[in-house]
Amino acid sequence: MPVYNCTAHFREQPKISNKSAKSAKVAKPYNEEAILTQSGTPDPRYRKEIPQGAYVCVHSTATVFTSTTTSLKTLSFNLLAVQILALPKGG
Repeated sequence: MPVYNCTAHFREQPKISNKSAKSAKVAKPYNEEAILTQSGTPDPRYRKEIPQGAYVCVHSTATVFTSTTTSLKTLSFNLLAVQILALPKGG
């Protein structure tokens, strides 16, 4: 299962517009869609053990089907990928 290191997207400080403090909007330094879909240039693969305390996004699918021979419903859970969004200090 691929594991991607996406921490670089969240290391920048958000930029504050020059408007008054009450109406100031924070500009995000990242694009959620690009991160989650890995479109464009994919993030580097993370090839070590994911440390305890890491903040991750797990991509999966779940399928329910009925067996033709036993008529029992079965749940199939497939892990597709993991994206590391933040690592603990020292991680």
